[in-house]
Amino acid sequence: MRRNFLIAALLTVGIFFCATTAHAETKIYTGVGEYSIMQGETHNFGKQRAKKIAERDVLEQIYFYIKSQSSMENFRLTKDEIVTITAGLMRVINTKFSTTKDGEFFVVKATVIAEIDPDEVPAAVEREKKNRLPD
Repeated sequence: MRRNFLIAALLTVGIFFCATTAHAETKIYTGVGEYSIMQGETHNFGKQRAKKIAERDVLEQIYFYIKSQSSMENFRLTKDEIVTITAGLMRVINTKFSTTKDGEFFVVKATVIAEIDPDEVPAAVEREKKNRLPD
């Protein structure tokens, strides 16, 4: 009886382990972002902006939503709006920065290597659309 209990316990743990590891596969992506540091901005601010752009680049490689809306009145363009949305949960594995000088400005380049589950991105974009766009 004790042996049966041990076997049942091991099977239960095995099933639980397999169930928790049977989720969708994450993949590694690389994104690049550049930001020109303007007068009065710090180098750290430029690094943060470049990193955000690189992270967005990672998500846009997988999926993004775009909506364009234009309005005309008396043959004149009165409104021209383009909305892009991308969203998802990523784990940044590594970030590298480099800085170059372009004329009067310093340009910070960020390269982000991130792990993300591409199957989760479309649902995250749909949630973001509901939060940001009017019906």
